[in-house]
Amino acid sequence: MDNITAMNCRYNDDKDFAGCSIFGMMNLQGKRFSSKDPIRAIANMHERGNGLGGGFALYGLYPEHADDYAFHIMYLSKEAKKKTEKLLNESFEVIQGEELPTKKANVRDPPKV
Repeated sequence: MDNITAMNCRYNDDKDFAGCSIFGMMNLQGKRFSSKDPIRAIANMHERGNGLGGGFALYGLYPEHADDYAFHIMYLSKEAKKKTEKLLNESFEVIQGEELPTKKANVRDPPKV
């Protein structure tokens, strides 16, 4: 039984990575639509009980970069940002990198995006 626990928790943390959820929505005519409904659906998945929060995957967000990938990363420290950007620059052709503007929220010490 210990081997099963070790396989399921190989990083020796208490996070249940299997508590995932998914939501998808698209317009079959390729037209844009409001983010209101996806945000409301994803808000239901935000607190999954495992402390990992929620995330988004989008297609067509940057139509001028239709053949490229976009990574939006949240950093909790300057050191994490520095290390991650070094890895990305070594592994990918980075076309553009900038801090994303975000709405002011009632969050103490929010991450940089």
